[in-house]
Amino acid sequence: MVRQIVNMIIGVSLISIVFAKSPYSFAELLATEVAMQEAAYGEEDAPLQILEFASLGCSHCAAFHKETFPKLKSEYIDKGMVRLVFNDFPVSTPALAATMIARCAGPERYLGMVEVFFKGQKSWVGVEDVLGGLKRVARFGGVSAADVDKCLNNESLLKAIQEKARAAEEMYKVKSTPSFVINGSTYAGNLSYEKLKKLIDDELKIQ
Repeated sequence: MVRQIVNMIIGVSLISIVFAKSPYSFAELLATEVAMQEAAYGEEDAPLQILEFASLGCSHCAAFHKETFPKLKSEYIDKGMVRLVFNDFPVSTPALAATMIARCAGPERYLGMVEVFFKGQKSWVGVEDVLGGLKRVARFGGVSAADVDKCLNNESLLKAIQEKARAAEEMYKVKSTPSFVINGSTYAGNLSYEKLKKLIDDELKIQ
């Protein structure tokens, strides 16, 4: 099923036809390699690294960030024990567009934009005017409607996001969102804090 989803969003024309309104490119404002820099919570030298693969339009992903992530952050990330690396895995055209906008905001603002899109899902997921909804939510993150238009025409960024999702499918067997990779093992679904805590404690050998 994931292969079908990935194939569905491969064509550049999808974003161009459904969302893009501006002939300009956002590339002159932010290079793709800069926009695609790794985004993570926690210290680089944390003893345990967790990879999260999420789609911004995924309600289960949003629930994880609302309910589980705050506990994970306070108990493990803020104490230097865990580093959580956030990875894009958009499973719909609107989610792909939201990902592009978040990436266009730049590395320092990207994770903040992720939270903005999660919290504002009802404004752009399953609505008739998806582009309008995305622009309204993006405005809360300080991204103007004009920059949204420019961003959604960035073919290089679009392809980079798709390539990362494809690589995750092949390397980690990611088949749904959210998915988490802990020490080489992939766990699918919105993990409860209790289950995640046990996995982390087992890896850190905490009794």
